[in-house]
Amino acid sequence: MPRRVTPRLSVRIPLVALALLALGGCSSSGTSLLVTVNVEDFSVPFFTELDITVSNAADPSRAVTTRIVTPGNGTSEGGLPPFPLPFQLPFTVDPALVSDTANVEADGIDNSSGALLARGVTQVTVVPQHQTPVTVTLHGLSTCAGDGAASTDGGAACAGGSDQ
Repeated sequence: MPRRVTPRLSVRIPLVALALLALGGCSSSGTSLLVTVNVEDFSVPFFTELDITVSNAADPSRAVTTRIVTPGNGTSEGGLPPFPLPFQLPFTVDPALVSDTANVEADGIDNSSGALLARGVTQVTVVPQHQTPVTVTLHGLSTCAGDGAASTDGGAACAGGSDQ
């Protein structure tokens, strides 16, 4: 009689993910941000990874980042679909990290090359024991041919002073 194989790994991954979500969503303080990421115009190219960083405005070195790869199935060519916008994410905030004003930064990244394609930054006053809504608007970044450097200044940071 053939032995039945139980797919243990496929069962463990969802359980671990649910446990992490439960832990990440719970906080003794109940302090969180509801981060909405959106775009203002069509200057933002498609991207497949979104990094959101929350830092203390008084000490930006005190920060926490979450990375999300596009939710969706890859294409038959192996690529990922673009990130759906607007995108909302509840973000639990440790009051020891951010007690008053927080910087919230969102980066749109091409997951396959690692190129930074879009960025948005804003500040928000964190309300203890509440979920504070905050919207970050992404703006497309100019890239310099060949060196992968990104600039929001119309290309002045690129060699030669313009986009190539």
